[in-house]
Amino acid sequence: MTREETLLEIGLSSTVASLLMQCSAEIFDVALDKLHSFVCGRTFEPHVAGKFVAHICCSVTKVNPAKVLQMFLPRLLRSLDSILSYDDVLAEELLEDELLFNLLLLSELV
Repeated sequence: MTREETLLEIGLSSTVASLLMQCSAEIFDVALDKLHSFVCGRTFEPHVAGKFVAHICCSVTKVNPAKVLQMFLPRLLRSLDSILSYDDVLAEELLEDELLFNLLLLSELV
């Protein structure tokens, strides 16, 4: 990532965290639901867009870890389990973006 992308990532994450820390529980729940529906079912490339999304999810997790983990982890772990259940994944030299993005998201959430 370029320097501008890194600064944008930091600024976006801190802005999201600041907004969600100050909002009511109802607004937080709606924002979390919107983020979850945006992230679920999509695969972002793990180098730029995936990092942005993962850092935003990390910022939201810092605000209310219990709600975020309860919403994201079951789907994320099911997805990783289905990807890793194939034996040929272990022998591949280049991993798919879906696997890399899910691992990146998991690492940022926990």
